[in-house]
Amino acid sequence: MLKTGRQRSNDLDLGLARLEQDLSAAPGKPRERGVGNVLPMISAARDIAEAGGLMSYGTNILDVFRQMGGYTGRILKGAKPADLPVEQSAKFELVINAQTARMLDITVPPTLVATADEVIE
Repeated sequence: MLKTGRQRSNDLDLGLARLEQDLSAAPGKPRERGVGNVLPMISAARDIAEAGGLMSYGTNILDVFRQMGGYTGRILKGAKPADLPVEQSAKFELVINAQTARMLDITVPPTLVATADEVIE
């Protein structure tokens, strides 16, 4: 089930989507639950922004898979998993959906747009 938290910020209600199994199973749901209810959705999952959410900020999934491959290779070469260091993802990405922002009449600050990895028009 898609769970949202409501937070008051600058007189704007905001939906924060948590990563859960069914969120990726139903990519159209954020748009239905967020934009349909005039509720901007923000998530760590890039798919949310691509499906109509306002923005996402989270790890680059391809970078995570690359790190997993490195760990797998070391384990297959004989390293003990308990001896391997814990690594945090090195690459995070900000994706802004400008189309959703316009639809909701939200002005995204130009400095935020300039720092975004991708702006969906």
